[in-house]
Amino acid sequence: MFTHPAIFRIGDTNVHDLATVPTGFAALDRELVGGGWPCGALTEILCDGAGLGELSMLLPAHRILAADATARAFWVAPPYEPYAPALCAAGVDLQKLVIVRAADASDALWVTEQMLAAARLVLLWQKSFIADVVLRRLQYAAAKGAGVCWLVRPSQFAAHASPAGLRLVLTGEASGALTVRLLKRRGLPPNKTIVLDARALACLRRRRTPVAQEHALPAWFAHAPACLFHGSAPLQGERPSGRIL
Repeated sequence: MFTHPAIFRIGDTNVHDLATVPTGFAALDRELVGGGWPCGALTEILCDGAGLGELSMLLPAHRILAADATARAFWVAPPYEPYAPALCAAGVDLQKLVIVRAADASDALWVTEQMLAAARLVLLWQKSFIADVVLRRLQYAAAKGAGVCWLVRPSQFAAHASPAGLRLVLTGEASGALTVRLLKRRGLPPNKTIVLDARALACLRRRRTPVAQEHALPAWFAHAPACLFHGSAPLQGERPSGRIL
């Protein structure tokens, strides 16, 4: 039973059958079995607010996964309008980026599951509770399609059990650094904490202004060309549609 690839234990660092994509951050790669983001698996990014540096942390792997001529990256239900000039400056090929706006959480989860059958990368944002059976379906879909699925959700769900093999809790520091706590990871002890310096995060070049309320943003956020989102309010009330920026 313990030889099944879906089962792992602390100390099990056998990576012969584990496909990964480098994160682009040596300090983070060293703490992950296989040296990067796991492919064919669900990864949870737990953080509060937007603009902490969560997208900058994901962009190096995003560029690798979308490098193939036929590859497409799908962003499902982003909380704000992605800022195309900053994404382009960060090396994202906008012709390969598809933004999907869903009417509600159930639509977003359904379309993510369908995309994982063939997509190399799906990035999903969800604020609400997700039932365990739905998380398991996402994990299964990712494993079947061998793609990467990043799920960004609030840190309050860190206390909930999850089938995701990798779970990270992000905290933005006033200096602009990003603290990453490895809540769960394959083969290694949990709760390892590392700090990514602001200079390593492409979208952060200024000191951070704390988010005062749920949808509030720092004053410079809507105007700084280095930011990856723009706008002052979440996308709401729009019909589900696919869009290539």
